[in-house]
This record gives sequence, C-alpha cells and structure tokens, in this order.
Amino acid sequence: MTSRKRVPSQDSRHAAATPALPGYEERFRLLVETVKDYAIFMLDPEGRVASWNAGAERIKGYNAEEILGRHFSCFFLPKDVEAGKPGRELEAAAAQGRAEDEGWRVRKDGSYFWANVVLAAMRDEAGTLVAFAKVTRDLTEQRRAAEVLRAGEEYARRIVDAAYDAFVAIDQDGVINEWNRHAEDMFGWSREEAIGQPLADTIIPAQHRDAHRRGLKHFLATGEGPVLNRVIEITAVRRSGVEFPVELTISPLTVGRKYVFTAFLRDITQRKEAEDKLKRYTADLEAANAELDTFAYSVSHDLRAPLRSIDGFSQAVLEDYAGKLDAAGQQYLQRVRASSQQMATLIDDLLKLSRVTRAEMRREPVDLSGIAQSIAADLQRSDPQRQVEFVIASGLEISGDLRLFRLVLENLLGNAWKYTAKHPRARIEFGVTQHDARLAYYVRDDGAGFDMTYADKLFVAFQRLHAPGEFEGSGVGLATVRRIISRHGGRVWAEGAVERGATFYFTV
Repeated sequence: MTSRKRVPSQDSRHAAATPALPGYEERFRLLVETVKDYAIFMLDPEGRVASWNAGAERIKGYNAEEILGRHFSCFFLPKDVEAGKPGRELEAAAAQGRAEDEGWRVRKDGSYFWANVVLAAMRDEAGTLVAFAKVTRDLTEQRRAAEVLRAGEEYARRIVDAAYDAFVAIDQDGVINEWNRHAEDMFGWSREEAIGQPLADTIIPAQHRDAHRRGLKHFLATGEGPVLNRVIEITAVRRSGVEFPVELTISPLTVGRKYVFTAFLRDITQRKEAEDKLKRYTADLEAANAELDTFAYSVSHDLRAPLRSIDGFSQAVLEDYAGKLDAAGQQYLQRVRASSQQMATLIDDLLKLSRVTRAEMRREPVDLSGIAQSIAADLQRSDPQRQVEFVIASGLEISGDLRLFRLVLENLLGNAWKYTAKHPRARIEFGVTQHDARLAYYVRDDGAGFDMTYADKLFVAFQRLHAPGEFEGSGVGLATVRRIISRHGGRVWAEGAVERGATFYFTV
C-alpha cells in the first residue's frame, strides 16, 4: 500500500489512501454530502484507516497524516481490544452488510466519548469485499443529558415515593403513567400492574366511572375542570373492591402538546370515622344539655312560686305580729326572708343561664363601646356617692348577638363595680388589645382582685372566690359570660391579684 504517500497533506485528507476502487470516489462523495457533522472514513478489508474527513478529525483528534494506515482498533477501549471487539465488528459488517454499535470510544488524547457507530461493508460487482465505510457520531452530550434526565426522574420519583400521600399521574387518555409506593399500599396494585391501565378501571368506583370520563372529555374540549387545582373529597376503591373516602388534589400539566394530570390522594377513613364519632358525641352532649336546661328551667319555675310565698308570708308575719315576737323571732324571720330572696336571685340567674344556652342567636353589628357607656351610666346612677372613674374606649364594634353581648358587659362591668365597692376611689376600664394575633376585649378594675391559683373556678356556675358576706352574688354571672362567648366562637379568661384588681378578657 502507498496510502501515506498518496495523502501528503491536510488538504488531501478526503482522498483514498489505497489504490482507486471501482466507484469509490463517487460513493464516498455521496456519503459525505448526505451525512454531516459525523466522522466519516473508510477502512480497508483488514480494518486499516484508508480515508479521513474533517468530522473525524474533530471528533477523534487525529489528523490524516497521523491516522491513515493505522488499524481502527486504536479507537476502542483497551479492554474491548483485548476482548476482540474490533474484529467481531468487522466480521458482523462483512456477514450482514451492516453493523451498528453504541458505546465508549477513545480519542487521541486518551479521553473517552460515547459514540454511535455504523459500519457498512462495500463490495465490488463480483461481490468481493473491498472496503468498509464507517460513520461515527459523538453522543457524549446527549448521553450526559439523558443521564441527568434519568437522575432527575429518579430523584423526583424518590421524592414522590417519600410523600405521605399516594401519587398517581395519567395521560389525557386517562391511562396511568405514574404510581408511587403509597399508591401501591393504598389501592393494592403494584406499580408494574397499574401503569398502562385506565384509571377508571382501577381506583374509581363503578358508579362514578362515566362521570370521570365525561369530566376528562369536557376538560380536553373546553379547558374547564371544576375539580382541578383544589382539594376535594371523593370515594375511591381498592383492588379488593372496598370503597373508602379520600382527599384528592388534581393538577393538569402540559407536556409538549398534550396534557398530563397529576393527583395526590390521602386516605381519610380514620378522619371520617373520628368526625362521625365527634358528631355523635356532640349530638349526645347537646341533647343532654338541652334536657338539663329544660329540667333547670322547669325546676326554677316550680320553685319560684313557693319562694314568693315564703317571703310574702314572712313579711306579713313581721308586719302583723311584730308585737308578739321577741327580737330573736323577728331576726329569724328576717333571715328566712333574706334566704328566700337569695334563693330567688339564684333561680333568676339560673334561668338566665338556661335562656342563654337555648336562645337562638342573631348576628348583627354590636356597638360594644355604646353598650359599655350605657351600663356605666346606670351603675353610677345606682350609687352616685361612689368615686369611680370609667374609661371606655370608643369605636369598639363586633358582629354578634346584641342582647347577649349586653348581658356579657352587664356581668363584667357589674362585677368590676361590685368588687371595687370597698375602695374609696376606683377605676374601671373597658378596651381592646392584641392576644395571639386576635383582638381581645377586656374589662379591668383595681378592686379586690383574686388569687390566680383559683382562676379556673371563676367561670364555673355557683363557684365563688369570696365569702357570701363579703360581696353579694349567685356565682352564675361569669358562667353565663363564658357560655355566651363560647357560642360566638371565642374564649374568655381572667388575670388578677388579691387587692390589686382583675382583668377579664374575651375574644369573638
């Protein structure tokens, strides 16, 4: 062979390095013109490089003078050469007319690149093998991109598998194309079994399948989907046929020109059971409270009449027979009257508490400041000799039941008035502050206060922190306040110290 002498320079790298083959130049020219950005070169029947193009030089790093005449096995990894891969490639192409391979190849500088290789046998008119045409494409970047994509897909799959919820994805034909581990656990189908199956035939109960298909068809036609991009509760079905409630979120994604629908599903069976149990407990409690209130209301009415008689007859005895009673007898009757009157007050308060529980609420704008001003004026008129300063914030309005909130402020301001009675001068304040990012309204006084150790007893009916002789009252007022505030969705609490006053807060 005289190939190296026939290709003396870079400018002649496309010329054949072997004696001219029949039709060689024409075939080579057509091949180069048809396939661009590829390494395109010829091998003689033994596998030695016979021609070299610019693409080959760019991809493999050799110029024509360096490579012409060398065996093409120099492009293979050493381990592949030892395994005889170059020879098998030539044999396959010679036997089948064409051989294709994809794998790592070696550049001149020793670096590897991922190559797609096509080797075609070329024969003369007599069928004799005269050469091989080889086309190589560098797919390293594509392979790296594919690896990154696979890694990203694997990463996403692991995240989805780690999610607490079942994850299911379908194409726009309703066929499942993703199914995570929690979906396997929830529905009983393995990923391999589920992928490729229609969603309607796997997790949707039979009675809802037509609606699912209609909804999918409607979205593809109009872009409208009332159940998309929001949390809904539906019924799903397990592989066993058992139906159960799930919380579902579906989102449509556009991939190319087609839609993919992703869904997260959460089994809410236990939550529903807990909700049902809570509803039953609530209903039972409401029924018990209603019975208790009815009983209290009935008993209170039945007791008021005899109490009025006791008080009335005691007063009549004192008026008509005072001269016949000694001092001790008159004192006993006075005590009977005081006890009956105290019992009547207690019954009245109990009736108020019962009415608060049973009365229907009507929400409307409530001017708390105006109500507080009115109550303060009434209190001052009741005992004008007292030196009490009322400080009432203006513009405090809420939405609630006007009648019930008047009762709240009557109790709270009335308590403040009562428990400051032993102080020569007093200050009572009604205002608003922030507590846990909510508005908290308060009534504050500088009166008798209370020991915080017993604060939990303040709002319990008939519980009192002061002796009856110190301050009058039935112990029902604050229980009434708590019930009203609870019915409005708020809470009430108190802070105080003995002889340093008290502050009562409520939210709505």
